[in-house]
Amino acid sequence: CNQVAAVQKIIQDNDFTFQVADYTEILDKVSESDFLYIDSPYIGLNVQYKDSWNQENSDDLSERLLKLKSNFAMSMWQSNKYRQNSYLDRFAGLGKVTYEHFYHVGSKAEYRNSVTEALIYN
Repeated sequence: CNQVAAVQKIIQDNDFTFQVADYTEILDKVSESDFLYIDSPYIGLNVQYKDSWNQENSDDLSERLLKLKSNFAMSMWQSNKYRQNSYLDRFAGLGKVTYEHFYHVGSKAEYRNSVTEALIYN
């Protein structure tokens, strides 16, 4: 089964709208019948968003998500061998699915470790 073709058919057979925009623009337009997938920058990791995404943005996003009347799913890192992501504590009581995988990229072999990702949903 070609997974890309299967997803393409599902998209073509339904009324989906995909938007890439600042989260504040999108969340202000959400209706109860919408479903949102949020793939925000991973707070608490050293990532390329240092100058454009910070703790204040993450706090604002979580407050807005928890007030939504529509359904959503958000991906975020949960843990690695060094620490847990306490940001996810604010979503306690919501659904969560986790998946552990290995990062094969890193300047040194010791930086290449597994991470547990979480999909949080309401």
